[in-house]
Amino acid sequence: MNKAISCTECAAGYYAPDIGTASCTISPGGYTANTTGLWKVKMCDAGYFAPQGSTACQACTPGYRSNPGSALCADACPGGTYSGVNDLDCVNCPAGYSSPAASQTCYQCDRGRYTSVAGTWGCKACPDGTATGDDYANVECYICPEVWCPGGRGGVLVCCC
Repeated sequence: MNKAISCTECAAGYYAPDIGTASCTISPGGYTANTTGLWKVKMCDAGYFAPQGSTACQACTPGYRSNPGSALCADACPGGTYSGVNDLDCVNCPAGYSSPAASQTCYQCDRGRYTSVAGTWGCKACPDGTATGDDYANVECYICPEVWCPGGRGGVLVCCC
């Protein structure tokens, strides 16, 4: 006498990795099972995450990143980089800009301070006798003429023409 085989469809968030499996397995962190009856799971892309049992990958919070197959976005973007909405990884701030860790945007260096390399954390003060240009590019410092004027942020002296 043959026994009847009964199959049960796995719920969303679960899957049956092997044919004939009697029970369903919860989808691991970093992977999703977005519909019922699945036998394999889908890995989340970089910039997305999924806790165990998820039915969809979620975008990382701006300022954070993840590798493919991550259960959470625990890696903060380092200083000198940022990630905004829809950024899959951290992006270097351009020269003349900087950012603290876990930032969503870059901030222009104050007048009298600069960064000459993209992705630099923290703006450096111009050496004595130099200042950033009037174009506020803040990428380099220029030698000043003999005339100085107050007016920079925080009482910084600026070159006057």
